[in-house]
Order: sequence, then C-alpha cells, then structure tokens
Amino acid sequence: MTVTEIRSSLPTMVIWMAKEAVMEGVKSYHKAQKQYDIEDQKKESGLPYNYALGHAYKDGVHVAAEILWKLFASCTIDCMEAIETVAEKKDGYCGDPDRYFDDFVLALEKRLGDPIRIRKCE
Repeated sequence: MTVTEIRSSLPTMVIWMAKEAVMEGVKSYHKAQKQYDIEDQKKESGLPYNYALGHAYKDGVHVAAEILWKLFASCTIDCMEAIETVAEKKDGYCGDPDRYFDDFVLALEKRLGDPIRIRKCE
C-alpha cells in the first residue's frame, strides 16, 4: 500500500496516534544519542560514567515501535529501525508533523523490502 492508500484506509485518529508514536520515538532516539555522547566523553576523561539513562531513553524508541508494529504488519525491530531512519532527518519537534507518519511508512517499506500492509483484526 502507498502512503496515500494507507491514509485513506485508516481513521484520522489512528494516523494521528501513529504519527505521535513516531515523533515520540524520534525524540527518545535523539535523547539517547545525546546521553550516550555525554557518557562517552566522561569515559574518555576518566570520570565515572553510566549508560543507564541512555538505555532508558532508548527504551522510548522500543515502546513507540511496540505500538507501531501492532498497526503495521511487521515486527518491533523493523519499526525501531524505521524510527531511527526518520530520526536521521528529523528531531521530533520541528517540521510538518504529518511528514513523520509518511517518512516512517516509507522507511518501514524500505526496511521490509515489500509494500506495507495494515494488520487486520482477527
């Protein structure tokens, strides 16, 4: 399915929730990377360091992916990779919010190597 087909087949509220999950995942990714950089600098300087906070922020990406894989017929790791791909271009705060959804769908499709499918309730 194309992004346009997905948008036309899902209720507006579902698209909004998915977009928000992607944006929160992107924010968490950037917070984790920043914290990892801080801890790396501490480590290089010989100061006490602890990556726990970075890992906690990274869990935010995992939580967002857990939400998204339930909508898209994929798995958590594919959604995490797609969020990280979006995070390479966006910060989670700025830009057109609707583009986060579209960019996620395109990144997931590229990751899967197949057209996106929406999970159907059984």
